[in-house]
Amino acid sequence: MSPVGAALLTPGAGADREHRTLLAVEAALDVPVERVDFPYRKEGRKAPDRPPRLIASVVADAGRIRTELGWR
Repeated sequence: MSPVGAALLTPGAGADREHRTLLAVEAALDVPVERVDFPYRKEGRKAPDRPPRLIASVVADAGRIRTELGWR
């Protein structure tokens, strides 16, 4: 049976997916959780991308998680 919900957590400015706050939120939730880094972090850059690229990465990650969970 698929979970009823899921959470996609993104870090705040200057942090990455391993930030202690994201880890604490993940531990407190009773749904599947995916912590992700934005593309600029994955590419080793410090300056964030413009909003359209950041939004596109969140949409892509959400779609990937939806597929992994077997949701339509």
